[in-house]
Amino acid sequence: MQRTVAAALACVVLLLATPVGAASGGFAALAPGGVSPDSVDLTVDVAENGSATWTVTYRLALATENETAAFEDLQRDVRANRSAYLDPFAERIRTTVRTAENATGRPMNATAFSVSTRVQSIGSQYGVVAYQFTWHGFAAVDGRTVRAGDAIAGFYIDEDTTLTLSAPEGYRVASVSPPPTTRSETAVAWEGPVTFTDEQPRATFAPPASPVPWPLVAGVVALLAALAGAGLWYRRRARAGGTAGSDGEADGEADGTAAGGANAGSGSDAAASDAEPDAAAGERERDGADERPPAELLSNEERVKRVLREHGGRARQQEVVAETGWTEAKTSQVVSGMRESGDLESFRIGRENVLKLPDADEGVEES
Repeated sequence: MQRTVAAALACVVLLLATPVGAASGGFAALAPGGVSPDSVDLTVDVAENGSATWTVTYRLALATENETAAFEDLQRDVRANRSAYLDPFAERIRTTVRTAENATGRPMNATAFSVSTRVQSIGSQYGVVAYQFTWHGFAAVDGRTVRAGDAIAGFYIDEDTTLTLSAPEGYRVASVSPPPTTRSETAVAWEGPVTFTDEQPRATFAPPASPVPWPLVAGVVALLAALAGAGLWYRRRARAGGTAGSDGEADGEADGTAAGGANAGSGSDAAASDAEPDAAAGERERDGADERPPAELLSNEERVKRVLREHGGRARQQEVVAETGWTEAKTSQVVSGMRESGDLESFRIGRENVLKLPDADEGVEES
C-alpha cells in the first residue's frame, strides 16, 4: 500500500506539471491498484501585482488501518526526504511557467515551493498532500484591473477536480468566462469535468466602484449655506446702522445680549460639568455589560473561532467570510493555517465547505 500511495503522489506531480495548453486532467484516476483521490482542489489566490499563490490539495480516502498506516509511512518519508518529492515537482512547474511565458509574452517565474502532508479526520479519514508555490506574472495587470487565466488557457479538469480563482484583497469579480459552477463577489470556481478553450478560463478583477461620499457632500452644502447666511446678515446690519444713536442702541443691545449669552453659557457649562460624572458612570456600566474584546483586537484565528462558537461549533466557510468581512482568499489562507495547526477541521456538504471546531459535537456526516 505504501508503494501505491507513493505512486499516486508521483502521478500528482507529473499531472500538475503538464505544460500549459496540454491536457491537464486525469485527477480522478491517479494511482494504480484502484486507489483514486476523493477530491483535488486547485486554489489560485491572485494578488494585485499579478502574482498568484497556487495551492494544490490532493486527498486519498483511508478506509482501512493498513491504508492509514501506509500513509503515515509516506508522511515520515516526505519529512525525511522532502527534496525527493519537491524538486521534481518544482522543476516541472518551472517548465510549465516558461511555456506560459512564451505563450503570453509576459515575464514569469515560479518560487516558494513547499509540500506538506496530514491526516484529516472528519467522519471519514483522508490522507492529504498539499503543494504550494508562487507564480509571478500569472495574471495581466492594466492599471487597477487584473486579468487572470491566459497562462492556463486550454486547461482541463476532470470530474473530481475543482479550480478556484480568487480576487486580490479589496477587489471584486468583474467578469468571468466560461460561466463558473459557483461565483461570489470575490471568487469563481469550476467543478470538473470542464475542458477550457484557448480563450478560457478568464476572470477579470477590479476594485468596487467608489461610493458617493454623501456625508462630505452634506458638510460642504451646510458650510456654503452658513457662509451665505453670514453674508446676508452682514449686509442687513450695515444698511441698518445709519445714525450714531441707533448705533449706540445697537451696541447696548449687543452688550446685553452678549452678557446674557455669557450667563447662559456659564449655566450650560455648569450643567455639562454636573452631567459628566453621570455620563462616565453610565459608560462604565455599559463597558461592564459586555466584556468581550472587540473584533479588531482579536487575531485572525480568534475571529474565526468566535464565529464558529456563535454558530454552535461549526459553520459554512461563506458565513465566516460574511461575518468577518474578509475576502475569500484571506479566509481560505487563515482556515488553511488553522487546519495545519489542528485548531479546526473542515469537510464538504454538497458544494459547501463546512468548518468545525475539534471539540464540537459530531452531528453532521460528510457528503
